Amino acid sequence: MGISDWQRTTLMQVRDGQAGTGHGWVTEKSGINRESVEALQRLGLCETADYAVRERMEPQPVEWAARLTPDGHDVLLFAEARREGPPPHRTGSEPTPGHREVLLRPGEMTALRVFLHLAGHLRLDPAPGLADAVRDARFQNTENRWALHVTHAQMHSIARAFHLERLTGHATASNRFAREYGIRYPPEES
Repeated sequence: MGISDWQRTTLMQVRDGQAGTGHGWVTEKSGINRESVEALQRLGLCETADYAVRERMEPQPVEWAARLTPDGHDVLLFAEARREGPPPHRTGSEPTPGHREVLLRPGEMTALRVFLHLAGHLRLDPAPGLADAVRDARFQNTENRWALHVTHAQMHSIARAFHLERLTGHATASNRFAREYGIRYPPEES
């Protein structure tokens, strides 16, 4: 289930409002609906300031304050990049042995390439070496899948890319990856 248009709009308002403050938080003075922010907080895309933080805000204490979480920031960045289309790709040599093979559908590979294209702009960047694994991936015509050899940390990074994809409206990759490889982002609490 992806975020709705109004949730995306609220995320953009929070992001833009944060940039205009000296303290990095939006407040009730921003005109953003508090209930909308709380809905984003339940999704892990916004966080609210506690009493001690709000008391220190200038020019006077505020009733509530919020800012994007790293996932909130990255969902917006991912959605914008996804609308622009996938970055170009190339195929490379055989993957290094000793890594787990992961098979991705073409659409999943596109989402992963978008995620990697955003490296350096995301708050939580892809795992080291994932870009190399994607560059070296082989396309298997018979399976209609991209074969990657990745480490466990890189698999978690792939799961996060699919989580961002899920939050922008496409849950299939996230659900399939969790089902076939047992890794979901964020990890489910026990």
